[in-house]
Amino acid sequence: TLSSALTYGGITLSNAVTGTGNMVLSASPTLTGILTAAAITASGAITTSDTTDGVFITAGTSDSLLKLGGTNYQWRVMRDYAGGGGGRFKIRYEQGALDALIIERTGAITMAGSVSTGALTVGGTGGTFSGNRTTYDAFTLSDTNGTPHNGWKFGIGTGDGSNSFNFYNSTTTTIPLKIASAAIAVTGTLAVS
Repeated sequence: TLSSALTYGGITLSNAVTGTGNMVLSASPTLTGILTAAAITASGAITTSDTTDGVFITAGTSDSLLKLGGTNYQWRVMRDYAGGGGGRFKIRYEQGALDALIIERTGAITMAGSVSTGALTVGGTGGTFSGNRTTYDAFTLSDTNGTPHNGWKFGIGTGDGSNSFNFYNSTTTTIPLKIASAAIAVTGTLAVS
């Protein structure tokens, strides 16, 4: 059913157009205003030339969302309107009821599960903080150019592959502080004030 300000051949139609047959529109019809429908099914790609909003989903105070996938392996990308004090962003795996990623309005990020390979990097104007489980659980404090700040890394076995928690300097290739299960080792001078 098409209703309201519908025109055909430049002439405004005063009544709704209904029926079970097909209505052929031009190759590039233009629809203005709000399109209201129970569901919209497209057999091809839905594209937009809007470089400001792109695809804009609004739901007032309800959770606006976008679902990807069918009955299996379905993901939901959504704005959780009331969660976390309001306005948090979620990526949710529907079959497992798992909130895989949550971003709060404050910028705080929560991830479910673990990062099994590769590095997780959090960046900012002052540099980056990254963790890489493939390199003895090494965490790196980096400058804005991506290099370790004064060479500092820390983590389990960082610098020597041991089971101790190490503060390692990759510039001097030394471990000034090593914390093992029953001992603390300090290389150099320990100053306590």
